[in-house]
Amino acid sequence: CDVMIDLPLDEISDLTLKVFELNGLILDIGDVFLKPLGLSSAKWQVLGATALAPSPLSVAHIAKKIGQSRQATQKTANYLVENGFAIFAENQFHKRSNLLLLTEKGSAAHVAAMAAWMPLASSIKSQIRASTIAQLSINLTELTAILRLQEQEVLNQ
Repeated sequence: CDVMIDLPLDEISDLTLKVFELNGLILDIGDVFLKPLGLSSAKWQVLGATALAPSPLSVAHIAKKIGQSRQATQKTANYLVENGFAIFAENQFHKRSNLLLLTEKGSAAHVAAMAAWMPLASSIKSQIRASTIAQLSINLTELTAILRLQEQEVLNQ
Protein backbone atom coordinates (compact mmCIF):
# COMPACT_ATOMS: atom_id res chain seq x y z
CA CYS A 1 0.00 0.00 0.00
CA ASP A 2 1.58 3.28 -1.10
CA VAL A 3 0.67 6.08 1.27
CA MET A 4 1.87 9.60 0.61
CA ILE A 5 2.31 11.76 3.67
CA ASP A 6 2.11 15.39 2.71
CA LEU A 7 4.30 17.19 5.21
CA PRO A 8 5.97 20.46 4.38
CA LEU A 9 9.74 20.19 4.31
CA ASP A 10 11.61 22.66 6.42
CA GLU A 11 14.93 23.98 5.14
CA ILE A 12 17.05 21.50 7.10
CA SER A 13 15.00 18.51 5.92
CA ASP A 14 15.24 19.74 2.35
CA LEU A 15 19.01 20.20 2.72
CA THR A 16 19.29 16.71 4.23
CA LEU A 17 17.55 15.16 1.24
CA LYS A 18 19.83 17.08 -1.12
CA VAL A 19 22.92 15.84 0.76
CA PHE A 20 21.61 12.25 0.55
CA GLU A 21 21.12 12.68 -3.21
CA LEU A 22 24.57 14.24 -3.66
CA ASN A 23 26.22 11.48 -1.64
CA GLY A 24 24.49 8.83 -3.73
CA LEU A 25 25.59 10.51 -6.96
CA ILE A 26 29.19 10.76 -5.81
CA LEU A 27 29.23 7.09 -4.80
CA ASP A 28 27.57 5.92 -8.04
CA ILE A 29 29.85 8.01 -10.26
CA GLY A 30 32.87 6.97 -8.19
CA ASP A 31 32.06 3.30 -8.68
CA VAL A 32 32.12 3.85 -12.45
CA PHE A 33 35.42 5.73 -12.72
CA LEU A 34 37.12 3.56 -10.09
CA LYS A 35 36.14 0.22 -11.64
CA PRO A 36 39.13 0.15 -14.04
CA LEU A 37 41.37 0.53 -10.98
CA GLY A 38 39.72 -2.42 -9.24
CA LEU A 39 38.28 -0.13 -6.59
CA SER A 40 34.84 0.91 -5.41
CA SER A 41 33.70 4.14 -3.84
CA ALA A 42 33.70 2.43 -0.43
CA LYS A 43 37.34 1.43 -0.85
CA TRP A 44 38.21 4.91 -2.17
CA GLN A 45 36.60 6.52 0.88
CA VAL A 46 38.67 4.42 3.28
CA LEU A 47 41.87 4.89 1.24
CA GLY A 48 41.25 8.64 1.07
CA ALA A 49 40.43 9.07 4.75
CA THR A 50 43.59 7.14 5.60
CA ALA A 51 45.82 8.91 3.08
CA LEU A 52 44.62 12.42 3.94
CA ALA A 53 44.59 12.09 7.73
CA PRO A 54 47.30 14.09 9.51
CA SER A 55 48.00 11.05 11.70
CA PRO A 56 47.07 7.35 11.55
CA LEU A 57 43.40 6.56 12.28
CA SER A 58 41.61 3.56 13.72
CA VAL A 59 38.82 1.93 11.75
CA ALA A 60 36.29 3.50 14.14
CA HIS A 61 37.70 6.99 13.44
CA ILE A 62 37.71 6.35 9.69
CA ALA A 63 34.09 5.18 9.88
CA LYS A 64 33.06 8.37 11.66
CA LYS A 65 34.99 10.50 9.18
CA ILE A 66 33.31 8.94 6.12
CA GLY A 67 29.87 8.42 7.64
CA GLN A 68 29.78 4.63 7.50
CA SER A 69 29.16 2.07 10.19
CA ARG A 70 32.23 0.74 11.95
CA GLN A 71 31.33 -2.75 10.75
CA ALA A 72 31.14 -1.72 7.08
CA THR A 73 34.39 0.19 7.39
CA GLN A 74 36.04 -2.78 9.12
CA LYS A 75 34.99 -5.05 6.25
CA THR A 76 36.50 -2.61 3.73
CA ALA A 77 39.67 -2.22 5.83
CA ASN A 78 40.03 -6.00 6.02
CA TYR A 79 39.72 -6.20 2.22
CA LEU A 80 42.39 -3.49 1.82
CA VAL A 81 44.74 -5.34 4.19
CA GLU A 82 44.10 -8.74 2.60
CA ASN A 83 44.85 -7.30 -0.84
CA GLY A 84 48.02 -5.43 0.11
CA PHE A 85 46.64 -1.87 0.05
CA ALA A 86 47.04 -1.36 3.80
CA ILE A 87 48.30 -2.88 7.02
CA PHE A 88 47.04 -2.83 10.58
CA ALA A 89 49.38 -1.33 13.15
CA GLU A 90 49.21 -1.38 16.92
CA ASN A 91 47.43 1.56 18.49
CA GLN A 92 49.30 2.59 21.65
CA PHE A 93 46.21 4.42 22.93
CA HIS A 94 43.72 1.58 22.42
CA LYS A 95 45.06 -1.96 22.22
CA ARG A 96 41.87 -3.41 20.68
CA SER A 97 41.56 -0.74 17.99
CA ASN A 98 44.36 -1.08 15.45
CA LEU A 99 45.40 1.77 13.20
CA LEU A 100 45.08 1.44 9.43
CA LEU A 101 48.17 2.44 7.43
CA LEU A 102 48.49 2.48 3.66
CA THR A 103 51.18 0.44 1.96
CA GLU A 104 52.97 1.67 -1.16
CA LYS A 105 50.29 -0.15 -3.19
CA GLY A 106 47.56 1.62 -1.21
CA SER A 107 49.18 5.03 -1.63
CA ALA A 108 49.56 4.39 -5.36
CA ALA A 109 45.90 3.34 -5.57
CA HIS A 110 44.84 6.53 -3.79
CA VAL A 111 46.92 8.64 -6.19
CA ALA A 112 45.40 6.79 -9.17
CA ALA A 113 41.88 7.24 -7.80
CA MET A 114 42.46 10.96 -7.31
CA ALA A 115 43.84 11.22 -10.86
CA ALA A 116 40.71 9.48 -12.15
CA TRP A 117 38.53 11.88 -10.12
CA MET A 118 40.28 15.07 -11.28
CA PRO A 119 38.59 15.43 -14.68
CA LEU A 120 35.17 15.37 -13.02
CA ALA A 121 36.33 17.65 -10.21
CA SER A 122 37.73 20.10 -12.78
CA SER A 123 34.47 20.02 -14.73
CA ILE A 124 32.51 20.80 -11.56
CA LYS A 125 34.92 23.60 -10.65
CA SER A 126 34.47 25.15 -14.08
CA GLN A 127 30.71 25.37 -13.50
CA ILE A 128 30.66 26.78 -9.96
CA ARG A 129 32.44 29.89 -8.68
CA ALA A 130 35.39 29.17 -6.38
CA SER A 131 33.85 31.40 -3.70
CA THR A 132 30.65 29.34 -3.82
CA ILE A 133 32.61 26.10 -3.42
CA ALA A 134 34.54 27.61 -0.50
CA GLN A 135 31.31 28.78 1.17
CA LEU A 136 29.66 25.39 0.68
CA SER A 137 32.66 23.74 2.33
CA ILE A 138 32.43 26.14 5.29
CA ASN A 139 28.68 25.56 5.61
CA LEU A 140 29.03 21.76 5.47
CA THR A 141 31.81 21.89 8.07
CA GLU A 142 29.58 23.97 10.37
CA LEU A 143 26.62 21.64 9.86
CA THR A 144 28.81 18.61 10.55
CA ALA A 145 30.06 20.17 13.80
CA ILE A 146 26.49 20.93 14.92
CA LEU A 147 25.37 17.41 14.09
CA ARG A 148 28.37 15.88 15.92
CA LEU A 149 27.21 17.71 19.07
CA GLN A 150 23.62 16.57 18.49
CA GLU A 151 24.87 13.02 17.96
CA GLN A 152 26.52 13.06 21.39
CA GLU A 153 23.30 14.30 23.01
CA VAL A 154 21.25 11.59 21.31
CA LEU A 155 23.74 8.85 22.18
CA ASN A 156 23.84 9.96 25.82
CA GLN A 157 20.06 9.72 26.28
